[in-house]
Amino acid sequence: MPASATSRSPRAALSSTIPAQRPRVENAGTAFNDGTIASLTNTGGTFSNSGTITGDATVTGGTLVNDGTIGGTLLIYTGGLLTGSGYVGTLTVASGGTLSPGSGYATVTVNGDLTFQTGSTYQVETDASGASGSVAATGAVTIENGSTLSILAGSGTYGLSTSYTILTGSSITGEFDTVTSDLAFLSPILTYDPTGVTLGLYRNDVNFADVATTANGRATANAVQALGTDNTLFLGVLPLSASGARDAFAELSGESHVSMKSLLIENSSLLRDAILDRFSGTGDTMVKGAAAGQGKTAADDGPSFWMAGLGATTHISGDGNAPASMVEPAASSSAPIMRPSAAGISAAPSATAIRAPAARRMPIATTQHFTPRTAGARSPSPAALSIRRTRSRRTATSPSAPSPTG
Repeated sequence: MPASATSRSPRAALSSTIPAQRPRVENAGTAFNDGTIASLTNTGGTFSNSGTITGDATVTGGTLVNDGTIGGTLLIYTGGLLTGSGYVGTLTVASGGTLSPGSGYATVTVNGDLTFQTGSTYQVETDASGASGSVAATGAVTIENGSTLSILAGSGTYGLSTSYTILTGSSITGEFDTVTSDLAFLSPILTYDPTGVTLGLYRNDVNFADVATTANGRATANAVQALGTDNTLFLGVLPLSASGARDAFAELSGESHVSMKSLLIENSSLLRDAILDRFSGTGDTMVKGAAAGQGKTAADDGPSFWMAGLGATTHISGDGNAPASMVEPAASSSAPIMRPSAAGISAAPSATAIRAPAARRMPIATTQHFTPRTAGARSPSPAALSIRRTRSRRTATSPSAPSPTG
């Protein structure tokens, strides 16, 4: 590779077998370094470093995944992200830049000073065991006004309080103005001491029922909270977001079982109508000539086969007690798949705590989407042709055997 190289290809590698004069790399695509380079400017895409960058690095866009060593100063500007578990020299996160230790609750080591400028973001992942991403600086840490700490809580069974050491340095100056998380029932609280910042997630005073939006959801939420703080179900709800908790309460309420019956009854009309349409002659090819005047079909005079489209997407609207539900045909089976608007924990609370509306109180709007399927059937008797339906027909086609001559 030449002494000076620019990487803009979809995938580029900088080999460890390079000239004595280290290349200076500019990246806007996807590239990696497992050797030694002089400097890096990342303007977009992703650059992964598992080797050594002897000089400075600048990220003005895209992502720098550093699992190696950057000997000089690293600057993260607007639209830039630094992640990984490597070593860097002096680090500055400017406005619009983000520092996020790598997955697996990694630690970024700064061999110098660390500065979070106004408008910068420090993003930290946590788990239920007390592990978290962190940054360890050998020099001074400065947190300017207007900096943000963003908490990304992982899944698991959290306690009523969990502590994490997320930032250390020879000294800590300033505080994060904004701390964000999507936790509904745990509040993030920061503690600052002369050489570190500790994050604590503590149970707040938000009741489970406060985030529910239906009568069923509130009844279920109250029942779950009444189980107590040492109950597995209670602790499972504790780290959820507001939307996640609503989904969990909808699942726990059992209301999907009530909605399922209504949906199955409605969709049973598909098969019933296909058979009745066949009996009534809808979609059959009429025999030409005198036979046509008698209202007969080709299927009346001999063996035939017929085809009808079956399938539907049915929606049952909510009425304040339960959210809306939808059922669709399975992709590989004729049995419908229930898809309630809630998703989350699957369990069954006490039946006395739940009140579901009757099916007849739910307005129904049905949209049919047809997929051709074939089915064999005996020809109907002439008497069956007198059957008439008042509801709208399903589309059906019936290729028949050739009509007899004469």
